[in-house]
Amino acid sequence: MYLNGYGVQEDAQKGIKLLRKAAEIGNSEAQFGLGYVYYSGRAVERDYKEALKWFRRAAENGSPDAAYYMGEMYLEGKGITQYDREAARWFKIAADKDVVEAQYRLGEMYRDGRGVKQDYDAAVDLFKRASEKGSPEARYALGALHLSGQGVTRDYEKARRYFAAAAESGNTMAQVALASMLEQGLGVHRSNTLAYAVLLFAQKKSKEPRSEIEEAMQKVSKQLGNKEIDAARKIADDLLTPGNFQEVLERELKHA
Repeated sequence: MYLNGYGVQEDAQKGIKLLRKAAEIGNSEAQFGLGYVYYSGRAVERDYKEALKWFRRAAENGSPDAAYYMGEMYLEGKGITQYDREAARWFKIAADKDVVEAQYRLGEMYRDGRGVKQDYDAAVDLFKRASEKGSPEARYALGALHLSGQGVTRDYEKARRYFAAAAESGNTMAQVALASMLEQGLGVHRSNTLAYAVLLFAQKKSKEPRSEIEEAMQKVSKQLGNKEIDAARKIADDLLTPGNFQEVLERELKHA
């Protein structure tokens, strides 16, 4: 409460003091919270070793979120020697308790054979579990696998649908990949206008300029006249209407 000012005047130092008191007597939520304070550097100097200490205590005390952060710290070598196998072990603990980020991370490790034996079936299963809970990253990963045929049967329809779901949620890589499929006509009728509309959508959704989007827009725009660009802008406006992305995309695909 004191850390966030919920119901009381914000007092970060008092909040940390109370967190520490609860953490030291074994409260797993407080242990995780204190670990995150040091991990993020909020109201204290960032200290990965101190973060690791409290995340470990919380994880051993049953906190799935702390187990996920233990995985991240081993994966990135923050506060401890980088160790893929240990990262995978912690991600599995968190993934088994339905931490979406851990499911995605562990899926990446199985896909790449990092810290575990490469296993595309396990990767796809984990990505699907995370995707069903709304992870844009997992949806993009599934789209990429189906597009390339890596570890799964190549399926442009599935790739497009996964990319579209991730793109709607703001995943830049999925937005660019979807536009590329439309531009090339992979599994659909080729439509540079719709590809450009998707990129306009991506540009407007992005909180800051992204070189991937700008480069793709420049490439596609060279193939369009003013009439097609105006049409793409109108489609982009429709795509930007909350809840309309999938419906508008399917509508335009039918007319492409």
